[in-house]
Amino acid sequence: MRWLRMAVQAMAALCLAQACTKSPGRPETPEGTLEAYVKTAFSVSSLEDSRKLLDLSTGEARDWLESMSKETFEQQFMRNKMVLQSFTTKDLRQEKNGDVSLVYEIAFKDGSHDGKPTNEAVYTNKKIAYLHKDGEQWKIKATKNVKTYIERKDALEIPPNPPGYVDPEAPKAETHGK
Repeated sequence: MRWLRMAVQAMAALCLAQACTKSPGRPETPEGTLEAYVKTAFSVSSLEDSRKLLDLSTGEARDWLESMSKETFEQQFMRNKMVLQSFTTKDLRQEKNGDVSLVYEIAFKDGSHDGKPTNEAVYTNKKIAYLHKDGEQWKIKATKNVKTYIERKDALEIPPNPPGYVDPEAPKAETHGK
């Protein structure tokens, strides 16, 4: 009888531990979902990773991912050499329909072929994410860019007359016909 009581206690402890732990890969908050998406997007290494992004998406965001060809997905996520530097969320707002909007900022640097930042420029994007609760999981419905900042270590040089520029004040060259 003693072994039966120990077995029941062990099963109860196992069930309690399982009930108290979050399921891995399934963020339970809008912030957690957004963070998981951003980190996944910056670490994509194969076409199979598109499934992870799709699992965190719905609506326009999911449609955008599904509309990509393999080549476009590779260009957007795999050949992109950007290195994530920081991710912050702020200003969570509940919408009347139950969805939420969440302001977030991501900062990233140009990367080299070995995946390390080159320190040439830091890009900071301030965005708004719109999230919808699908059952027990939050999913990204759409995003909107608010501002983009680019910080460069070196001065950005813009030539006074870029190639193809035509000065509207310059006299026009005359052509002579035969």
